[in-house]
Amino acid sequence: MRAAPIGAFVIGVVLGCASEEGEPPAPRHDDPCMDGEPARCGFGDGLDATKNAVLVCDGGTWSTGIECGAFSECIDDTERGAVLCEQGDEAEIAYGEHAGNCAVDGAQACSFERDFVLVCEGGKWNIATNCSSEVLHCALQDASTGAGMVFVCA
Repeated sequence: MRAAPIGAFVIGVVLGCASEEGEPPAPRHDDPCMDGEPARCGFGDGLDATKNAVLVCDGGTWSTGIECGAFSECIDDTERGAVLCEQGDEAEIAYGEHAGNCAVDGAQACSFERDFVLVCEGGKWNIATNCSSEVLHCALQDASTGAGMVFVCA
């Protein structure tokens, strides 16, 4: 039996093979996807080496919903069907795709434009609160009360 060449291993790592057992590889902008998949962290348009883009499946192809901050890596929150991402100087915020799939009824997140607080109901992200004014946007409220992640218009 012949061993796989070292080059095959390097190609697998460069192409984004799963880093942890059972985790699917991080998608890249324009990779194929199945419509209805929840938003995922991945690599934006270009040769990014850091997984700092929030990707959404649209028409069978991953596209960039938002980019995380310059030195922030996107983190998949698969338990809720959301992603965590820092934007500028603000703390990490959970984002969901309006009408996209989610996993935990009652979980909250912000829309990508931060104009809505979203709530997971029946496996879909729905609008809980409209923050779309020139002053307010979706933000994480101080969760020191032990209530978990609570989002408000601030």
